[in-house]
Amino acid sequence: MKKYLFFFITLISQLTFAQQVCQPGTAQYNYPSGNIIQHLSTSGAFLNNGSGESGYSFLVNNEPVSLIYTGGIWMAAVDKDGKPRFSGTTYVTNNNKSDWIPGPIPENGAVTTASHCKNWDQFFIVDRADFLTAIALMYNSDGSINKDNCDKLPKSILGWPGRNNPNFESIHGFKLPDHTVASFFDNDGDGLYDPCSGDLPILDPYGAQINTFEDVVATFPDRLSLSILNDRGSANSLSFGLPLDMEIYQVAFDYHSQDSLETTTFYQHKLIYKGAETLYDSRFSLWFDPDLGCYLDDFVGTSSSHNMIYFYNTDAVDGMPADLCNGVSTFGSEIPITGISYLDGLDYVDFAIDSGVWVRSGLTSSLYLNNCSVGSVDPITCDPDGQDSNFYYKMIGKWAANVPVTIGGSGYNPGSTDTTNYVFNANPADVLGWSMCTANMPPSDLRMLMSTGSGPLLPGAIDEVMTAIQTVPNVKHPCPDIQPLIDLNKAANNFKKRGWRRASTTASTGPATEKNVPWSFEPNEGGFKLTTHATNVKVIISDINGRVIDRLQMSYNESLNWKTTHLHNQLYIIHVSNEKQSQAYKYFSR
Repeated sequence: MKKYLFFFITLISQLTFAQQVCQPGTAQYNYPSGNIIQHLSTSGAFLNNGSGESGYSFLVNNEPVSLIYTGGIWMAAVDKDGKPRFSGTTYVTNNNKSDWIPGPIPENGAVTTASHCKNWDQFFIVDRADFLTAIALMYNSDGSINKDNCDKLPKSILGWPGRNNPNFESIHGFKLPDHTVASFFDNDGDGLYDPCSGDLPILDPYGAQINTFEDVVATFPDRLSLSILNDRGSANSLSFGLPLDMEIYQVAFDYHSQDSLETTTFYQHKLIYKGAETLYDSRFSLWFDPDLGCYLDDFVGTSSSHNMIYFYNTDAVDGMPADLCNGVSTFGSEIPITGISYLDGLDYVDFAIDSGVWVRSGLTSSLYLNNCSVGSVDPITCDPDGQDSNFYYKMIGKWAANVPVTIGGSGYNPGSTDTTNYVFNANPADVLGWSMCTANMPPSDLRMLMSTGSGPLLPGAIDEVMTAIQTVPNVKHPCPDIQPLIDLNKAANNFKKRGWRRASTTASTGPATEKNVPWSFEPNEGGFKLTTHATNVKVIISDINGRVIDRLQMSYNESLNWKTTHLHNQLYIIHVSNEKQSQAYKYFSR
């Protein structure tokens, strides 16, 4: 059994501006994740609420209060002549400032059409309930496939854009290109996605070992959302420059049912370079307009050792004046802090190691920007516009005109040689560190840019960036200690290090007699029978999310007849062990 991620990369790129027939995507998905409400967009502003409200909010008394107004994807690289190319997004609601359009890049020089963009202006969403329903319908207890249930599969499973999915066109109304596929578990190993053969959508993050059925079950998120973007057929309405020929698979997912991840959301951006020439010093950035409640009293900072930027409040009460903010909902005196970290950054060549080796980068620079129509701010910190180079300088951690950031004050001191790649890189609670608290910065309408990279873009290159957004509610202000946010950051990194695996979700897909164990396990129509042939046998029964349903201790020659008639129809894991051996079994309750 194998998992497949097929990208048939075309090495011939055509910069045909006559193809500019598409506008940024308009599809929206309201994605709830515990107390987090996020509005996903196909416009390149991956967090964006088309109504003009906040794109990422926290529920307070069941009402959303803003954390992030909007967030956009930026990508840049330099050609052989040293000229930057850039594609990005800022504000798309009512003004379409985006260089991205929906869909994959057509292959073999085919022209991008309006219908192509319209077809792909959508999300492909699979929640864990549909995923488990598919398993319960298709997989028998001995691991064989029940094809008779195929017509009962959820539409999200039947319509997943896996390679050559035979159901795709009938569900979505257009043909799936051979080169465009989402990651999937290939149960029968034929290289094609067919849910009627037991194939399943999967999360496929960099470095994770997801090869078996057990891996797929253990790692699938609470929900997964996929959309596809590119910049070749765009009018480049933000930067008006040359596109990079970049295709992006953006995946949003969460595990909010898992401990320490209740207020964490994850984002995977898979980057497929379809240009014909090598580009250099490639950078990927996420641009954010943080509105932590009131948009007029936010501070920002960086924790470079944790590859993280974060947002907090200027004082002890969110609002201006008091807890008011021109009709915008605020957090009052119970103010959160929100952090965004790169769990994986772009590859780059480190020439300090053995004459140059490829390594993974993290956060390589951070920079704040200002809405210069609000307050009194230095013009060099204003939002970029105009040429590609103005955006590129920000992505390498420089002010306008390639001026370096300096440590102390606002970060702009042309006479200083004490330069840095990270703005406000100290805990606000540290009275001796450089933060917006110690710099006594005036309130303004801030943006924040976090970047990763510096490696070359080779024709056909595939890379990815993994990001986590995390929120700690009700943190003491002003000048909060960000240690609770660092703890959440560590929890997310630890979850990644253990292979994105949930707790207690291992299961056997083979016959129950795989091991020579001192007990017998016999599934039946309404449950299962377990008979022991040893003493001190422990039994733990849990659902697929790791919640324990029952715990038992059995003696020699004891039988357990366990019934599922009172339980939900789903997959259950039965873990049986004694002092020397253990075995996990799966049972599908239908």
